[in-house]
Amino acid sequence: MYDNAVINRLYIHNFRCLQNFELPISGRSSVLLIGKNGAGKTTVGFALEILQKIARGTNRVGELIKPKDLTRGHGDSPTRFEIEVKLDDQAYGYSIAFEYPEDFRELRVFEEKLTVNSKVVYSRELAKVHLTRSGQEREANFSIDWHLVALPIIQQATKDLTKDPIYNFKKWLSSMLILRPMPSLILGNLCTSPLPASLLIKLVV
Repeated sequence: MYDNAVINRLYIHNFRCLQNFELPISGRSSVLLIGKNGAGKTTVGFALEILQKIARGTNRVGELIKPKDLTRGHGDSPTRFEIEVKLDDQAYGYSIAFEYPEDFRELRVFEEKLTVNSKVVYSRELAKVHLTRSGQEREANFSIDWHLVALPIIQQATKDLTKDPIYNFKKWLSSMLILRPMPSLILGNLCTSPLPASLLIKLVV
């Protein structure tokens, strides 16, 4: 349970209809997006679902994103997702970028990083992962298949998981609730005109 959990920033680039898109949601524990069809609400939801799938253990890139998800098929620019959140007074930041090289059948991880209070917990470029350590523990460097996301399979060596920033971030992200209300199915006398489509993002705390 998190007594204080708020999203500070969400950034999406080269994903479906979103290019260089940043959602202004700083300091909010829940967000309701309302707009016309085609405005990008569903795409924002899909982007959040990709991040949530990663937190829940899906690490195969091909199960997260397809070449058709690139904006207008632009394979010359990486698809990027970034999210920043405050959990119990700790500032977490996670970013992941996918690229689609020529002659590849599916995308691969271009880079990935998790930070806490601006300090890097782990970083990754293509297949190379660098895991920082605290105290007297030595830093670790290892390779991973570039078609696999690192976050679901990395865990720091600690007996108390609540002190593992990777575990805490994954727990929060996997518990985020994303709702897509369907206006045509909403009945009642609260509104006399048709409701626009909407997307609700809510943290479970």
